[in-house]
Amino acid sequence: MQELRSIEQLISGGLLAAATEELLLRLEQAPADKELIRVSSNLSARLRSRCMNLACNKATDGSLEAIELEDLLRRVIAFNGEGIYG
Repeated sequence: MQELRSIEQLISGGLLAAATEELLLRLEQAPADKELIRVSSNLSARLRSRCMNLACNKATDGSLEAIELEDLLRRVIAFNGEGIYG
């Protein structure tokens, strides 16, 4: 499926906000699609990792980027059933 490859490319390229928007659009249309859930798990792992990296640094903890990424993570995990910590 081309849409999945497109989302996976966005994730690989670090374009996490764009990947989230595209993924959520697809999930709204097909919330039980196993491949979309798999990709959402990959995306949430990347978002979670980035959030943790930002939180571990005093200079970036609580930054606008950290807040925005946490919001994206919360939106993704609402679909795939994961918790904020995995």
